[in-house]
Amino acid sequence: MLCCDWLLPGVRAPVLVPRLFVIGHKHHRRIRFTVVSEPPEEEEQERECEDVGMAFLRIPDILEKQRDVTEERLSVLDVEDSSEVVGTLTVSMECLEALRSIMEEEETAISSL
Repeated sequence: MLCCDWLLPGVRAPVLVPRLFVIGHKHHRRIRFTVVSEPPEEEEQERECEDVGMAFLRIPDILEKQRDVTEERLSVLDVEDSSEVVGTLTVSMECLEALRSIMEEEETAISSL
């Protein structure tokens, strides 16, 4: 579980990031984190988790820097209004080797057509 610092002073919310997607065109690909709020324990039976916002990590940036992501702060955009930043999400990922491999496989598949 991650914690997200919201723009409201003194408010911290537990955050789950159960969905991770790679989306976009080859040179604009990004990993999308969906930030989900958990209902308080006493309301768990009555309420479900809600999507609060989304944060994006650009794959070309990782490949260009040639290093894994270490404590990078991402803006969390509101689910309803993507122009509104509702918080930040600090992300660390060991992903460089996997991304290189995926990109190589994709290039090999394209060149064999």
